[in-house]
This record gives sequence, C-alpha cells and structure tokens, in this order.
Amino acid sequence: MKKIPIAGFHVDTEVASEAPANSNVLPRAVLRPNAYFLLDGEWRFALDLKDSGLREAWYVEHSYERTAIWPGSVENHSYEQIARHMRSMKALGCNLVRVHIAGVDPRVYNLADEWGLMLWVEVPSPHTSSQISRENHRAELLRLLALIGTHPSIVIWSLYNEDWGAQDIATNPETQRYIIDLFHYMHINHPQFLVVDNDGWHHVSYEGLLKSDLLTAHLYTPSPARWTDLLDCITQGEMEDVSAFPLVVGDPFFYRGQIPLLVSEWGGFGFKDFLFSLIGTAIYCREKVY
Repeated sequence: MKKIPIAGFHVDTEVASEAPANSNVLPRAVLRPNAYFLLDGEWRFALDLKDSGLREAWYVEHSYERTAIWPGSVENHSYEQIARHMRSMKALGCNLVRVHIAGVDPRVYNLADEWGLMLWVEVPSPHTSSQISRENHRAELLRLLALIGTHPSIVIWSLYNEDWGAQDIATNPETQRYIIDLFHYMHINHPQFLVVDNDGWHHVSYEGLLKSDLLTAHLYTPSPARWTDLLDCITQGEMEDVSAFPLVVGDPFFYRGQIPLLVSEWGGFGFKDFLFSLIGTAIYCREKVY
C-alpha cells in the first residue's frame, strides 16, 4: 500500500507502479454492442458485475492555459509521464477517462487498452458553424475512426461539446440535420460506440427521439443545495433552467428515464493550491443515488 499525491491530496492505493501485461480488466463482452440496459425500471451502464457506475477523469490534450491542465500539451510529455497520469487516475478509482476535444496520440489508447480504462473521445471542435466547418468536422471524424476506432477501450464518442463549432445548433436546421445524419452514420457503421451528439446541453430531438445515446448535462454551482435541486429537477424531466442552456433543442422531447442521464461535467469549487478551480467529472444518476 502506498500513497499517491493527486491534486493536493493523497489517495491510498495498491496499484503497482507498472501494470502487468495481463491486467486488462475491460469487460469487453458486456460493453459491446449494448453498453447500457434497462433493469427493474432503472438504466444501468454495464461496466462490471458490481454495476459501479461511471467515475470519470479528464485527459485534456490541448494546451489552453486555464483548462484543467491534464496533462497540458501531450507533445511535451514522455511515455512515462503519460503512464503515470493514467495510473494516478486509475488509483483514484476512475474507470473512464475523457480525452477532451482532441487527441490522436496512440500512447493514450494503447495504455487504456492494456490497463482496462474505458475512454470517452471527442472530435476536435471547429471554431465556427458553417458548411465548410461541418465538412472539415466530418473529415476529422473519419480520420479519427480510421486511426483509433478499433481500440476496445473506447466506449463513448462525442460529436460536439457545448456547441463549440455548432453555435447555431438551437436555431439552424442545417446544423441539426448534420448532427442527426452523423448520429445515424455512427450507429450504422460503428454500432459498438455510445454516441453523444452535443455534450452538456442543446441535444437534438427529432420527432421526439433524442439523437444521442446519453442525455448529458454540465452543471456548475458551488452550492450543495442548488446541486441537489438541479439533480432532482433533471431526473423529474425538466429540460430548461437546469444548465447554462436548455438541455434539448429541436422537436419537443419529454424525458421519462427512457435513456441514461449523465452529468458529464460538474464543479464550481476547487482544491487549495490547485491550478484549476473547476473540477469536471461524470456522475451516473439513478433515482436518489448520485
């Protein structure tokens, strides 16, 4: 047993400094092709036999100065440093790592495959929403699929995040149609992935069906009471005034637990002397268990 310092605090862990070659604990037969299922009226994400839910850490590969610097720019890090980061997240109890907005570094995916960490990957965001940006976005997605699409560690794929590159998603039928078509393309050609249309808010509804496998929400508040209220409101089906923007756009959508609900970013607090004040994570919600 040893203590590993993480973000100003320590965590007890029995994780070895180097994972053995046979340490892959990914339940591949469970994860594919149906990564979630309905059991006794509750949505369950099939991670393992204990149904422990999602616990997520971020792997941020761009070098924006004030983004959760994890690990900053991946080009500046050695294999040993990346491996240490991955080990630390696993030691914290995380079973899913989000490769945020960018990331075609094979070392990340190879390590996740070997060590049994699931990955949530995202297409790099365009700067603006236009026909040209959508064409480039699709081309980038296809390149990513060709490069990393066969890694068993990848279980979730986001097309957009918080409207970045799809700023007119709430009002432009062309943007909504593009996302709908891409969602269908992924389901037909890559059915092994859960696909999120636009993580955080402004999910697209068409004829009352959400074009996302997960209903995700980004909730930032420093108030525990407000946090509890927001979770209660969302689980009761309220889609407006719970996040920065409405959770769903397009055709009317009524949430009644028909798809999994995931709080994929939350925060509004920080650790003392930590460089970044907002801590993002994922919480799998079911009834009152957050």
